[in-house]
Amino acid sequence: MTELQGNLMLASLFQMALGGFGLVGLLLKVIGPITITVLISLLGFCLAGEAARMASLNWGISLLMVVLVTIFSEFMKNVAVPVPSVSCGQYKRVKFGVARLKLFSSLSIILSLAIVWGL
Repeated sequence: MTELQGNLMLASLFQMALGGFGLVGLLLKVIGPITITVLISLLGFCLAGEAARMASLNWGISLLMVVLVTIFSEFMKNVAVPVPSVSCGQYKRVKFGVARLKLFSSLSIILSLAIVWGL
């Protein structure tokens, strides 16, 4: 498990470097969606056994996580959450306002994880 965590941290740093230097656009010309789909499927199949073992340790937390992810990603995906925003207009004037973002459609897993860990 420790090796897996180290590999995930290294992969995350590599992905941040690719995004930070703008190399993602260059890589998208070479790597297509078929390649990415196969890679993500293989990772999911490799981790399914470990996920099942970890979920079997506490069924309540596992079930709550699945229910929250389902509710957020399926039923609340079109809910726009008001979020404070700051924008710089012409002549460097700072404007404060409220932006409405669909947080549940893009952050459903992270929000569910934060709620479950908070309990």
